Amino acid sequence: FDSVVNPEIFSFPTTTMRDLRFPPDVSYVKIPFELISGHIYVDAVINGRRLVRFFLDSGASGNILSSKAFAEDEFPIVGTMTARGVGGYSEVVLVKTDSIQIGDLTLLDQVVGKIDLMGIGANQKGKPPFGGVLGFDFLSRAPIMIDYKNSELTVYHPNNFLLPEGGLAVPFELLMQVPAVEADIAGMKGKYLIDLGNAYGLIIHNSEVNRNPALKDFISDDARLVTVGGVGGKIRGRTVTIPRVEMGELILSNEPALLLEAAEGLAGSSDISGNIGNRLLSRYRILIDYGRQVILFYLENN
Repeated sequence: FDSVVNPEIFSFPTTTMRDLRFPPDVSYVKIPFELISGHIYVDAVINGRRLVRFFLDSGASGNILSSKAFAEDEFPIVGTMTARGVGGYSEVVLVKTDSIQIGDLTLLDQVVGKIDLMGIGANQKGKPPFGGVLGFDFLSRAPIMIDYKNSELTVYHPNNFLLPEGGLAVPFELLMQVPAVEADIAGMKGKYLIDLGNAYGLIIHNSEVNRNPALKDFISDDARLVTVGGVGGKIRGRTVTIPRVEMGELILSNEPALLLEAAEGLAGSSDISGNIGNRLLSRYRILIDYGRQVILFYLENN
């Protein structure tokens, strides 16, 4: 059957920690990754038989399979919904998987989206084929440390986890199942999504540029036009440098950013000012804890 939900949200059905299986008697699991073109890629096995590559995407409100990587009838269809991305909207088929194994972790009985990802991700020579993205339904199940320098994820068992000391804390709330932090940019506060699927860095939406015209003062004569994209399509922006950015305990100076020029999809939302991706995040080790709703930034050499 088909069940179409409100197009203003992008939220897959959620379950509890019981659907994430750790090996017996361990407090954490380490998973290697590759950072390629600004995306964090991990290998995964689908239903115990298909080896593919996913990249992490906290901007996705669920796990998503690339329709190009799987046969049309490979998974049972359980519904449909509309996904809202930075560039617009796309229709998503919802399918059921028995298991998704990432390293020594296994996600059981998952409802995932299946969509043509339109050039998002890439097949890499000598690597498993690109299979999709891992979003909220993986990242929210347990605290995860992302060590960009050593290309390693550490996934902590929630039952005995203690926050490592020394990080700069930035609280977040969930909007459409995506972490959103409050940031002060050019003297105006707004909500910015933490988006591991954003390879660029700090992106400021067109709605925020209209709300805060002072942002245009940072456009220099040598500013470049850059195209970014995701679910819903691609959109252009102009490069700028922001003198000061404040997020919780984290303060940044002369931060590169992209001012989006069009207002489709999330770029035109009055509720979300922009998003923050790997170009910024990768200067740190970061720990994302959905249970406590906090992101901790650790200096790379700590």
